[in-house]
Parts: sequence; structure tokens; C-alpha cells
Amino acid sequence: MNKPLFLVYTDDPMCSIDCADATCEVLNQSGLYDARMIGPSSYPHLKFNAENVFKAKCLVFPGGMGDADQFDENLVNHKRLVYDYVSSGGKYLGICQGAYFASKHYFDLLGDIVAEQHIKRKDASIRRYGPAIIPLTWRNTCSYLTYFHDGATFVPPEGKDEMGMCKILGWYKNGEAAALIQRLWQGSVGVIGPHPEAPRWWFYSQPSVHKGWKNPLTHHLLLDFVRQLLDPLSI
Repeated sequence: MNKPLFLVYTDDPMCSIDCADATCEVLNQSGLYDARMIGPSSYPHLKFNAENVFKAKCLVFPGGMGDADQFDENLVNHKRLVYDYVSSGGKYLGICQGAYFASKHYFDLLGDIVAEQHIKRKDASIRRYGPAIIPLTWRNTCSYLTYFHDGATFVPPEGKDEMGMCKILGWYKNGEAAALIQRLWQGSVGVIGPHPEAPRWWFYSQPSVHKGWKNPLTHHLLLDFVRQLLDPLSI
């Protein structure tokens, strides 16, 4: 039986090779999915076009060092392709930078939900830019120390108290959403602020992060999130 195909967009450093590779590794090592890179930094090169994208079960945009200017330069011409893919039944998974890209200023997949920098929110777990370890509550039951690098939090638009029909799976310590799934017509959009795909070497390569890391890796959170994203009855 063919495994669900995940295409992970890679355009280093905007959607970095490290983040794309880590995501592919978690998905492939689970034995449940076939994850491959797509985009200008993929190897072997797989062109980001409708012919390839519409073959995928899920389109993934990983973390990286992107901003609005880079999006306009590299991805704005694909905005319609991504929206049509998701709205016609595809799945979108955005992690860190990829979560920002799902918001209204970019691919516009989240409706009224706003993606804001967690470090600038009231009672944020951390105030500084850069890699860190922060607590993440998952499914209102367990707390995990999670790799974080200027990720998004998801909040209602100004003047509203609720975000509408979405499923929140993860919360920051201040009570704001860190991971959620929302329908978009026939498809679904999943966004995660932290980095549950982080490999062990990310922690050990940075002394400031290594000192605060006491828990096992959180790859199971990513796999749990993916299962919910692919389940048509989860929302």
C-alpha cells in the first residue's frame, strides 16, 4: 500500500534545509508516511508546480529565516496554487516560519486567525529572539519542554474573544494557542509555533539550549498532530 506523500518545501534559508530534513526524518522514520523535499533547495530537485503539488497528501512549509520580502520574492507567485490545493482537499502543515506563512499576510489560509510573535505577547514564555526551550501543554494533559525559535502564537482578530471553528492541540504557558488545525473548504490547515521535529543535535549544538533540555525529544507530538491533520473527522 502506498504511504501518504508529504512534500516539504525547501528554499534555504527561508524554509531551511535543516528544518525540512528534520521534518522528513520524523515522518519517514515513523514508517507511516513518504516525505520528500520539493522546491529550489530540494535534492534531487523537485519543481514546485501544480503537477507535483497535487500528488501530495500534505504540503509542508518548515521553519527558516524568512520574512515578507522573501515571501514576495520567492513564494507570492505560488499563493494561488497553495490556496487551490488546500481548499480542494489538500492538507497544509506549517511549522514555525511555515505557520506564519499560513496567515492572512501570506498564503491566507487561516481566515480570521492571526499569527503573532509569541515573544511579543503578554506573559510570553520567553522575550528574546533566538533558540530556546519553552514549556508546551499538549491536549490539555501533559507538559513538554520544546525547542522554540521565534515561533508564532495564534489569536483571534482584534475585537474578538474566540477564533471560531478550530481544534487547538497545544498551548503556551500564557494560555494562548501554540498548535491548531482548521478546515479550509474541503482541506485542512495545521500550524505549529514551536519545533516538535527538532533533532537531538539541535539541542547539543547550542550550549544555551542544551542547558535547559531535560525531556526526551518531542517527535511524538508532531506525529500526533499529523494524525489529527489527516483525520477528516478531527475538526
